[in-house]
Amino acid sequence: MANDRTTVVNIISLSYSGSTWVNLMLGSHPESFSVGEMKSISKIGWASCTIHGDECPVWSKFDHEHIDTKNPFDQLREITGKRVFIVNNSRDFLPFMKPDHIDAKFVHLIRDGRAVAASFLRKYPDKSMWGTAKLIAHDLRRNLRLIGRQPKADTMTLIYEQAMADKQGALKQLCGFTGLDYRPEMEAFWDVEQHFLGGNRGTLTSMIQKGKEQKDELPTWIREKRGDENLPQWNTEFYKDKDPGNFVDERWKDELTDSQLRVFALLAGRLNRRFGYPKALDRS
Repeated sequence: MANDRTTVVNIISLSYSGSTWVNLMLGSHPESFSVGEMKSISKIGWASCTIHGDECPVWSKFDHEHIDTKNPFDQLREITGKRVFIVNNSRDFLPFMKPDHIDAKFVHLIRDGRAVAASFLRKYPDKSMWGTAKLIAHDLRRNLRLIGRQPKADTMTLIYEQAMADKQGALKQLCGFTGLDYRPEMEAFWDVEQHFLGGNRGTLTSMIQKGKEQKDELPTWIREKRGDENLPQWNTEFYKDKDPGNFVDERWKDELTDSQLRVFALLAGRLNRRFGYPKALDRS
């Protein structure tokens, strides 16, 4: 290959902040690859493609048993022929980005914490806003510490709502940051064959329904094999007929009560406002 350096782009975010969407767009460049949630390898013990299952033409070739001696990003480069890999919140794999031939980049993706809280409570209806807002504040501070430890030249902040409003501008910014040339067709990530680990089931559902494969729903095998009773309750009905290229989810404005928003304000409101969001009770 002309360029023998590998770039790993780490999207650091709270859960339900749009990282799957950003990952898929950036990974749709001809020189890049959407890995997804590489941490799922550690969780379930092997590389499980959410789209293609065990027969995935990429992940079925990945040697997850020897990643301590066979760098996972070197493996992926050999399998895919790509030079840029996009991963979501995969802290366990940061040590594999230390070799001199690998450049690590960090995108801090921020979404309004109230929307994040509503998504969490929708998927875990037995949880309280108190615990949810406390978790959001904890995880956001943790992410800020991680970003703060990286060289400034290797970090950027991306606001989800701004990216949704100007996808082209966001993609140009991301491409410039990661060393890719901007291509408008990256917005249509559903036209690219994806091999995603983990991921937001809503985003993936709308992608599959619009894309080339045209499946009625996502495979359920990953739930069955994990046997995890604490999996989130994904209701993908909301996402049916949604356009993944023009998708806005502001359900929190109707779902969260004033009482819940006051609790959010107490525990996470100041952090949320740090990124330009209004006071918690402002639903505008």
